[in-house]
Amino acid sequence: MRDRVRCAILLVTVLAGATAATASVGAQQELVTLTVTVVDQSDRPVSQVDLTASWDGGSTTETTASNGQALVDVPAGADVTIRISHPDYVRNDPYRVSDATERSVEIDVYRKGSIVVDVTDSEGDVEGARVAVRHNRRVVKTGTTGPNGEYATGPLQFGDYTITVSKPGYYTEAGSVRVTGETRKPMTIESGAVTVDFTVTDPHFDPPRPVGGVELTLDGYGTFDTLQNGEASARLPVNTDPTVTAEKDGYQRVTRELSVNESSKAVTLTMRRTPNLTLTPVNRRVVAGERVVVEVINEYDEPASGVAVFRDGTRVATTGDEGVLAVRLDDPGNHSLYARSGNVRSDAVTVEAISAGTPTDTPTPTPTATPTPTADTGVPAPGFTPALAVLAFVVAALLCRRAA
Repeated sequence: MRDRVRCAILLVTVLAGATAATASVGAQQELVTLTVTVVDQSDRPVSQVDLTASWDGGSTTETTASNGQALVDVPAGADVTIRISHPDYVRNDPYRVSDATERSVEIDVYRKGSIVVDVTDSEGDVEGARVAVRHNRRVVKTGTTGPNGEYATGPLQFGDYTITVSKPGYYTEAGSVRVTGETRKPMTIESGAVTVDFTVTDPHFDPPRPVGGVELTLDGYGTFDTLQNGEASARLPVNTDPTVTAEKDGYQRVTRELSVNESSKAVTLTMRRTPNLTLTPVNRRVVAGERVVVEVINEYDEPASGVAVFRDGTRVATTGDEGVLAVRLDDPGNHSLYARSGNVRSDAVTVEAISAGTPTDTPTPTPTATPTPTADTGVPAPGFTPALAVLAFVVAALLCRRAA
């Protein structure tokens, strides 16, 4: 009985292993063969070319035979990039195969050459100049010159090339060269500067108003101020990207990166005043139980409507369209008042509420029919007392002043 059990276990184990092996083989990706032929510009086969085929997740290498052919196995449906290596031949670009299937592929190769670019200015070799080499309008090599003003491209296929040399502070220079071997190309660049006209305006107004006396700082090139018309000019090196910073007391700091090319340009900077609130009470002393009228203005000396007013740290109400609010002071003593909108808060001012019967510095005018300003919410309005007559007179004077 035990032997039968052992035999059954053995059969199950072998069957499981065989199933796993079969699944593993089935999971392997299907391969297809690319028949690659490498030829030169005379359509002659090129032997001993090392072909490196790579795809997402793998690569393989083959070498062409005397007939210029090599069989390259790659995953079916893969996008394959084929690079060549040979002592005498080169391609500027790798050869690409999309959605690989069993097929024949012909790859053209070219005689190998190179370019050494020598960059100078009026004073000698130029280090750090950027060199771009184009073939058929496409960049194939880029780099920068060394201390001796040279840039070597490395292997390039024979043909016609365009070379562009640029450096901050210099005009861009372009030239052409035909590569038929190891080629040297001298390039001379010239330094220069252009005029940049600045205008600084405040967009709060319509149309925007110029802002004079603004300090403009150009990183690495100095500092200067705008005139009363908000204008200023500077000479800046060509092909540079300086940063300009605009600063003036009472205004928000502005920083901007410029792009200076090879022609004069105009730059407009916009600056707004630093957000600010100012609360001003009409009186500094009132009778306890009465109201004090306060006016709130913004950074442009304009009425600040919808701004919250606080009495001794407690929010009372918001200002009306004219930036005015009447705040009741019930208890005798000093009271702190301030305005706040978002993160902007005015300085606190102190108003004294004195007990009834104590003389104040406020005259008692004849009552008028002028509407009273917005009162703090939740406080019942008393009758038209002498104190309210004073309040009406003050509000009328204030509104008349603003209307003027």
